[in-house]
Amino acid sequence: MAVVDRMTRYAWAFDERQAELLADCFTDDVTWEASLAGASVIGPFVGRDAVVEFMSSFWPEQLDQRRHMITNAVVEDQLHDSATLYTYHLLMSATSSEIRPVTCGFYRVHMRRTGVGEWKIQHLVAGYDIPF
Repeated sequence: MAVVDRMTRYAWAFDERQAELLADCFTDDVTWEASLAGASVIGPFVGRDAVVEFMSSFWPEQLDQRRHMITNAVVEDQLHDSATLYTYHLLMSATSSEIRPVTCGFYRVHMRRTGVGEWKIQHLVAGYDIPF
């Protein structure tokens, strides 16, 4: 499933701190937004450059290795050039002496198929169950 694969690539690119690969996951006009425990709102950030800049701004301060695990993927409303993906995610942290859960939550993602046939993230809403 190419739609789920794109979301997995998004998590991989972020965790491996690969800005070019992360940028490749988005449409030019992407919107990224999040909420922490349904209360605090982050974003929205609009446009590929703004989203990648925001997401990569954490990397210099993160001393741990983050791992976003995407689970329970459900694809709905898939048409030829658009689809909606719902997933859960579990965010883990690894240091030299500890592995621990950080938070969990959901992603609601609207995807669009580009002219070259690749699925890209057009609008991503991340919900985190606890602040981190």
